Amino acid sequence: MAEGTAINDQQNPDRALDGDNNKAAVNKLGRIYSNWVDSSRAITTNLCPTEPAKIRSNAFMAQRRISMNTIAGLCEATRPETEEVRSVIDIDRRIGNEFLKPGPGLGGIYYKKDLKALIYLAERYGLIEMAYYWRPVVELNRWSQKNISRMIVKSQIGTLRDKRITVLSFAFKAETNDTRESPSKGIHDPPVEECQVSIRLMGTST
Repeated sequence: MAEGTAINDQQNPDRALDGDNNKAAVNKLGRIYSNWVDSSRAITTNLCPTEPAKIRSNAFMAQRRISMNTIAGLCEATRPETEEVRSVIDIDRRIGNEFLKPGPGLGGIYYKKDLKALIYLAERYGLIEMAYYWRPVVELNRWSQKNISRMIVKSQIGTLRDKRITVLSFAFKAETNDTRESPSKGIHDPPVEECQVSIRLMGTST
């Protein structure tokens, strides 16, 4: 039920996962979905796997996006065009092109929340190495946001003193007006201590 695409997602889901310990309730819900969801994409289970499946799906998507941001950072340092590199990765059928567009980090409340939930669960059950694996994804997301600030400073010959910047569109993703956890908020943080910069925010459509 992602904002901006909720109706289309509901009408054309990748899968419909119905989970509850009450089998009668699950079967009734499954019959409702069967009116428009193909049986090959309808999954019924008990309550236990449902939430972990959702958390892990979001964690994997977050990992893909952050991975592409690190590739974009390397491209900036070594000069190849990020879009050219991404287009080569896109056509690898083992990887695909979803969540492979670089940007100022992950936004919205769900990806970071689910990543932190996954780290918490790993630590809670003593899976320390697993927690170490996922924690850098959260840290790299912060790096992605700070990197935008560094790029702005670099484009302005190393200083933003007495300059005014307008950020067009402030929502966390296209076709929404939701600014919760928008990665654009990270641009507020002065990239260098001596900056005296006024930032004006305009628009929330993309």
